[in-house]
Amino acid sequence: MKEPLKRNLATSSKTTHLGFFHTHKGQAYNLPLLSQLLESKSRIIDYELLTDKEGAKGKRTTGFGKLAGFSGMADGLSALGTKLLASKGVATPFLKLRRPLQAGTVEKVEKGLRKCAKEIKENGIPREAGPVSLIRSVYRDVADRSVV
Repeated sequence: MKEPLKRNLATSSKTTHLGFFHTHKGQAYNLPLLSQLLESKSRIIDYELLTDKEGAKGKRTTGFGKLAGFSGMADGLSALGTKLLASKGVATPFLKLRRPLQAGTVEKVEKGLRKCAKEIKENGIPREAGPVSLIRSVYRDVADRSVV
């Protein structure tokens, strides 16, 4: 399962979630997660649903393979770093992450994520950033490549 677990997902109307949620088709196993997200009125950006100008009937603009987590994680955390700096004036290690398009290769994205994780382990995240939860998922086929 790549989607977040309901019990690990903090929600409020001020929360934005980026990821693969596997809820848009009404998958029965994941309806509790969909209900929680809808009830919370959180903003949801589901990578599976990004399409061209035709909208819901259009062509998907993102085609991810098994290492998509690196791309999504780096992109989301980089955006979070920018948001925390702009909204709260707080610099976090996330600011140092290069977005996947800038990094150019999966290896460079992974290296940046590992460096960021090491800095957080050693120095933490500034309290002023507010609560930040990172959930680690390990997949059998890429277990040795898990990052945070």
